[in-house]
Amino acid sequence: MFLSLLTDKVSRHVVGYYCGDSLESIGCQEALKMALKQLKAGQQPIHHSDRGSQYCCHDCVMVFRKYLGSRRQN
Repeated sequence: MFLSLLTDKVSRHVVGYYCGDSLESIGCQEALKMALKQLKAGQQPIHHSDRGSQYCCHDCVMVFRKYLGSRRQN
């Protein structure tokens, strides 16, 4: 089992997580989606990672782009 966690830098609370049976990028994507849903209006995410392939892949980058694009339209 592999656990993907996203934590808030200030509070250090876990704001997104996903547990899966592989290191594929889906774990990072689902944890990221969970964390982004919790952001309040006007907040902008800053995401730091170890630059692993799961975080840098096309699918994970598209999660960010989709989120940021939807925020600009509102």
